[in-house]
Amino acid sequence: MAPGPAAAMLSGRVGGASKAPLAKCTRWTAGALATMKFRSDLGPAARRDGGWGAAAFAGLAVLELLLVFMHSPWRDEEQALLIAQQPVRALFDLLHYEGHPALWYLLLKAGTAVTSSPMALPFVQAAVSLGTLTVLWRASPFTWPVKLLIGAGYFVLFEYGVIARSYGLGALLFFTFVALRRSPWAWVVLALLANVALHTAILAGICAVWLISEGRWSRAGAATLAAGGLISLATLWPAADLVRALPLEGGWFAQLLVALSWNSLSILPAWPIDATPGWSTRTPALASITLGALPPLLGAVALRRNRLHVLLFLAFYAGLFAVSALVYTSFPRHFGLAAMLFIGLLWAQAEAGERLHPTAWAWLGIMAVGGAWFAASALVQPFSNARQLAAWIRSQGLEDQPWASMPGYHGLTLAAQLGRPSYNLQKGCRDTFQRWDYNPEAPMSDADLAARLGAFSQAVNGGYLLTDRPRLPVTDATKVAGFAGGMFGQPLYVYRLAPGGPERRPPPDCR
Repeated sequence: MAPGPAAAMLSGRVGGASKAPLAKCTRWTAGALATMKFRSDLGPAARRDGGWGAAAFAGLAVLELLLVFMHSPWRDEEQALLIAQQPVRALFDLLHYEGHPALWYLLLKAGTAVTSSPMALPFVQAAVSLGTLTVLWRASPFTWPVKLLIGAGYFVLFEYGVIARSYGLGALLFFTFVALRRSPWAWVVLALLANVALHTAILAGICAVWLISEGRWSRAGAATLAAGGLISLATLWPAADLVRALPLEGGWFAQLLVALSWNSLSILPAWPIDATPGWSTRTPALASITLGALPPLLGAVALRRNRLHVLLFLAFYAGLFAVSALVYTSFPRHFGLAAMLFIGLLWAQAEAGERLHPTAWAWLGIMAVGGAWFAASALVQPFSNARQLAAWIRSQGLEDQPWASMPGYHGLTLAAQLGRPSYNLQKGCRDTFQRWDYNPEAPMSDADLAARLGAFSQAVNGGYLLTDRPRLPVTDATKVAGFAGGMFGQPLYVYRLAPGGPERRPPPDCR
């Protein structure tokens, strides 16, 4: 019987060996299944975890779930959820304004099929976070104290574990790749990784070189990855009318310095003198630029027993900085992927019997301290004010009142939490989600803001405004509520607008 399409796809050469397609497919599938059982031959260290290891995993998993379901989302998380709630065709159209491939949005869409409420975000994120911890705990060769340091690290525990963005899915897929890299399914995982984000697509390319360096070249695998890359490119290719989101102000060198400053959060996720950590709050400029140069150096020193690993690690950093110079600035959530690659390369060295270098212990320990600090803070203060705002609006019975937002992206919270659009003062129409890079919203003068508020108030005979401005240049707006910024750091204020007209008129719709 002729092999089916799946067998034919997997009939390429591996390590120079060639066999009949069906036999090879059978052998590869059996190997993949054995690998997906989370190999038990990774050495005595992985088998000595015992009760302490199980207790550490259970404690981290419970903490992760608690943090995920307590988390109050910020606008980028809400934007992705709002796009996922659209019909599939509209979803793919909107991605050309997002700059992201489709995989995370499709996963969220599956979550919205279960529940249409904002709780789709934490349910999907909880599955991703627990999946990452499970792969790390069951498949990695580290001893349980090392696993605890990694799992409690800032990026694994908080940035990718709590915040519901695509990069957490990228971390899960990357660790899955490391666990399955002896299997042809590793190429499939890389194809998926390329469809998470632009930065994970670069990581997928680095991982392909890693596979080839270990003698795991596969024509079929490379074709699978290439197909995944083309799909990713097709979905994130900018729309014809898209305006660049973050133009390079000050030139590419200035952008690299900004990126280097953001990379400092890989060492210090928050400034130590602050009473509570603020998310993505950089240290002073000179200190942050200096600290930003340390992670590539620390990684290179810790991985120096394997020159290829050092080159892979530094090559990925070079890709992140290239994106910063040519596309848009790489932020901590992007640079954290370099920390994940660092852990994956340590994983490979541990499988080869190498002990962790003291520098590796130091960096893992620093990340764990940062993760513990953020986790403790998140237990006592909200990440953002989105849920608090929504609860107040419901308690006041204001869900059905006309709402305006300024800047327009604050309307994302109203749309995600209350399921209703708001009037975008800067665009002059009702909006649900943002086309981030389309018609950038320029700051308004006080006179222009007053005129637009007056026009909105007259059209709807009053209404409410959600803004981050503590004062407004008008006298007929009354501040009725204020909400602290939380770890995200952006406060919000609600103003009641005086009636401005005899009857309501529906404002134009820009959705």
